[in-house]
Amino acid sequence: MTNLFNFAFLDAPTPWQIGFQDPATPIIIGIIHFHNHLIFFLVVIGTFVFWLLYKALVLFKEDQNREASKFSHSTPLEVVWTITPALLLLLIAGPSFALLYSIDEVIAPHMSLKVIGHQWYWSYEYSDYVESTSGESIKFDSYIVSEDDLSLGGLRLLEVDHRVKLPVNVHIRVLVSAADVLHSWAVPSLGIKIDACPGRLNQVSLFLIRKGVFYGQCSEICGVNHAFMPIVVESLEESSYLDWVNSNLEGLRIPEDEFSLEWLKNTLLYARSYKENPHIISQIKQEFDDACNAQCQGISEEEVYHYKKQLLAGFKKIVLLKDAQERAELAKSVFGVAF
Repeated sequence: MTNLFNFAFLDAPTPWQIGFQDPATPIIIGIIHFHNHLIFFLVVIGTFVFWLLYKALVLFKEDQNREASKFSHSTPLEVVWTITPALLLLLIAGPSFALLYSIDEVIAPHMSLKVIGHQWYWSYEYSDYVESTSGESIKFDSYIVSEDDLSLGGLRLLEVDHRVKLPVNVHIRVLVSAADVLHSWAVPSLGIKIDACPGRLNQVSLFLIRKGVFYGQCSEICGVNHAFMPIVVESLEESSYLDWVNSNLEGLRIPEDEFSLEWLKNTLLYARSYKENPHIISQIKQEFDDACNAQCQGISEEEVYHYKKQLLAGFKKIVLLKDAQERAELAKSVFGVAF
């Protein structure tokens, strides 16, 4: 017997689709609610207009009313048909402005994703994760996968060789630009469609509320291969995302990867729990480095390892504390500074 509660989200277009894809961000949820709000007014207005048209065709037939009416105007009627549309516009404008302002607001992002449009592929960069010596960050190009190379279940004209990986329940800032001509980074399930303009940097806020794979395409005619530069965003749980980041950081040969991963986990948890800005996080990292440098002079590598483990364990306890005073006292005892 089929379980009626087993279902899959619609995160890609389907043939003859007329509705929205399933939402994955608060933005697209707001857009869908506003769409449903508008449909109510459209149905009421459309019904009224077609009823008037029908009555006009029936009541003013020449074989039924050969004598023209002497009716010229009516002041009350003119007041009604002027005020009623104005009130309807106000009922529509309120939710519309609220939605527009909420879309435009960027809420203390915990990470940034840079998107660069090219003819005809996308480039991505995670500039928050930088190799300490060479200054390299996580970056890659994303090309369409040809039909001959598609794996089982792959979507034609929508699959790419390198997907964008992002964590759920984290405020993300997406910075979009272009290297040659106009492009548009659009993903329907995320409610995002933002122009990529050469020489201009646009930004949009993103907050993923569930896991999934979301498909989009360039939505600005950019040349002969405009239809062949798809977008694929894969949202992951925090632990899976951090593992992916760590695997890419290993490729950049960052020293002490274990501590880099632990630090990334703890700072992300701290930022999500207490909504601290990046400057505070950098300050805490500096205190961590200073404490390590001060205590690790002239001792063996094994002793350095255990000391750093002790510091990281203390920091993890700090970020899990809800009481600000307790957090400050424990931080002062571990790092020598309250935060």
